[in-house]
Amino acid sequence: MYYYLKDKNRIGPVGAGRILELYEAGVIGDSTLVWNEKEEWAKWRRFGECRAEICETPKVRRRFGICAGWQETPCFLGRFSYRR
Repeated sequence: MYYYLKDKNRIGPVGAGRILELYEAGVIGDSTLVWNEKEEWAKWRRFGECRAEICETPKVRRRFGICAGWQETPCFLGRFSYRR
């Protein structure tokens, strides 16, 4: 589960899929600070630094149809679409 900072308020928990939806909707951006309690992140990280890691979570891969290894399948549509 992820938390993010918006206007100096901690919001969450939200799942990986939901945080990607928030990014797609423009609610959060690459500079938004996020934290994951289950991954035991020692500190808050900028979303842009960890979005690929979030995209690789098993539930997100299944939900958005992402193949292992990322091959030619986009991670997410719109602004978040990129290939590896």
